[in-house]
Amino acid sequence: MKRGGNACSSKKQFMSLVDFKKIIDEIGNWEGEHIKNLRLYNAGEPMLNPEFKDMLLYLKDKNVSDRIEITSNCSLLTKELAETIVDVGIDYLRVSVYATNDVEKADFTRNSISVNKIIDNVKYLREYRERAGKKKPFIYVKTLDTLCNDENLFFDQYEGIADEIKIEETMDWNGTIDAPGSKKMTGKKICPWIFYFMLINPDGSVGSCCVDTEKAINHGNVLTQSVKDVWEGEALFNFQIQQIKDRKKIEFCSKCDTFLNDKFTIDNVDHINLDEFIRRKKERLN
Repeated sequence: MKRGGNACSSKKQFMSLVDFKKIIDEIGNWEGEHIKNLRLYNAGEPMLNPEFKDMLLYLKDKNVSDRIEITSNCSLLTKELAETIVDVGIDYLRVSVYATNDVEKADFTRNSISVNKIIDNVKYLREYRERAGKKKPFIYVKTLDTLCNDENLFFDQYEGIADEIKIEETMDWNGTIDAPGSKKMTGKKICPWIFYFMLINPDGSVGSCCVDTEKAINHGNVLTQSVKDVWEGEALFNFQIQQIKDRKKIEFCSKCDTFLNDKFTIDNVDHINLDEFIRRKKERLN
C-alpha cells in the first residue's frame, strides 16, 4: 500500500510532534506488507511546522516506509534543516518553484523571500549531500507550465543543483483551476488512489487523496482511532465499494477528472470485480 501524510495544511494548522509520533509508531508496528511511500506534505508548506525537524529526526532508523518524500518551496530550508534531511536519509525532495524572478514570485506567493535565496537554500543541500558522500535525497525541481514564463532561465537557475528539472502540466484540482492542458483524458471509470492512498490531515482526520484540500471526505481520525482501524474501517470500505459501483454518485468525486489523466495517475483498476473485492476484503479482515 501507499499512504501519505502531511505536516501542515493551507490554513496553517500544524500536526504536533506527539501526534506525529503516534502515527509513525503505528505504521512501524503494522503487520504485513511494508508501506511503499510516506509523503510528508499535502496542501501546505511542511517547513512552516516548527517541529518539522524533530519529526524528521524521529523518522531516522524507524524503517516505516520504502521511500520518504518531502515537497516544499524551500523558502524556509535552513542549513540546519538541509543537513537534517540529508543525515536522516530522506529519499526524495520535490522543490516547487513558482517564478524565476522576484516580481512574479512576490505576486504569486505574497512574500518577499527572493528567488536567489531559494536557489541558494537548495544549492546548500546539494553541496552538503556531496560533502557527506551521500546520494539522497534525490532533488527534483519543478514548476508548472502555467507559471513558467522563461523556460531557459528556469533550467539555468537549477542546472548543477537539481538531479532533475522539469516543467509539469498543471492539473485542474477538481475544476478549481483553469488548466487546459489537463484535458488529455483516458476512459478510466474507477479512481485507483483510494485503494492504496491514505491522506492524514494535521487534525488526524483521514481523506482519500491530495485533491481533497477542503476535507470533503472523512474516513475517520487517527488520533482517536488507530491507523489500521481507519484503513480497515467500514467508512473507507463503503467508500471504495461506491467508487467501484459508480463514483459519480459521490458528490466530491463526481467532479474530479484528475485520475483520468495518465500524467497524474498511471494506474488503472477498472478490472476490479465488486463481488470479488468484497469477498477478499472480508477474508483479509477476518
